[in-house]
Amino acid sequence: MKLLLEIQENKVEFIKELLSNFSFVETKTIDKEKYDFLLGLQESINQANSYNKGEIQLKSARQLLDEI
Repeated sequence: MKLLLEIQENKVEFIKELLSNFSFVETKTIDKEKYDFLLGLQESINQANSYNKGEIQLKSARQLLDEI
């Protein structure tokens, strides 16, 4: 299982040290650009799932072009 954590800057080293003591945990650090991409991707997936459940209506390509 993978988890994405957002940690206060002043606690990063503490959390990294804590997690490194667990043999079953592997940590990776990502930069802000990748983090923003992942958040956007997550939002897109949530919207697609909501659409598939009939909870929301998405705009057509024509509606999106008309907004430009």
